[in-house]
Amino acid sequence: MADDPLRIFQQTKLQLNRVWDLLYGHQRPQQRRELFTTAGYLFAMLAWMTSDLGHRAQAETHARAALLCADNADDPGLHAWVCSTRSKLAFWDGQFRQAIQHAQHGAAYQAPGTVAVLLHCQLADAWAEAGARAQALIAIGQAEDAAALDRSSTLHDQVGGLFSCQTGRHANYSAAVHLRTGSASNALSHADRGLAALQQQRVRAYGTEAQLHITRAGAQLLARDPEGVLDAIAPVLALPTEHRTAPVRRRLRDLARDTAASPMGDSAAGLRLQDAVETAVREAARALSPGIATSAWINDHD
Repeated sequence: MADDPLRIFQQTKLQLNRVWDLLYGHQRPQQRRELFTTAGYLFAMLAWMTSDLGHRAQAETHARAALLCADNADDPGLHAWVCSTRSKLAFWDGQFRQAIQHAQHGAAYQAPGTVAVLLHCQLADAWAEAGARAQALIAIGQAEDAAALDRSSTLHDQVGGLFSCQTGRHANYSAAVHLRTGSASNALSHADRGLAALQQQRVRAYGTEAQLHITRAGAQLLARDPEGVLDAIAPVLALPTEHRTAPVRRRLRDLARDTAASPMGDSAAGLRLQDAVETAVREAARALSPGIATSAWINDHD
């Protein structure tokens, strides 16, 4: 990825317009399928972006266009990533059953690369949010199996970046699922593994990193360690407002809610955390214009 994420967002829209213009012309069948594949990934990327900016209807429109492109391209890999995109949209809209169905549909394509890892992670995430602990843990185990299979394969992701699920991203889902299913030690272990993996990446993944810190804070809350909660959340509160995108703000609010309902809710540390989170969320919501939020989104895509 380039260093200027806003330029990437603008270029995505420009490239999609160029591809769509080409599709109005005449090509050989194979060239036309390749154009539909390219358009499909671009539409899926725009769906992720607009979802994180809070434009749900627009995101759904982009996702449906991506699905149409996948049908025309007859590309199982694109189909799987579109299903992952639709699962993501449903999850953040609170439609966990739909998120599960989209992830299961995507896994059925048995596409190469890391998409199977992400789909099983999304399945686990949705099951955990729905309160189905056993199903969530089974899905996390399936994600581990898919990751091991991918490591032993010579096949790689066709696109990469957003359309890839490497160790840091995988660990973020695993840590969150273990936290929701009540295992503070497993949540901490996976969060630390994810943060270590992200340090090796060339481009900083602010959103994934922030969510891993929030999960660490949640694990400390589960362990009833007030000072540990404050220490774990400090890197997130120190982030510039443009990197506190919608998923990060949602997870921060969840942490504040859980803190308020916990034994430390009325303690000095608990009240400090709740006030700090409220301020951080309010500042980000006020400061993030569509242009700024979009520039931050590129590395904040979970």
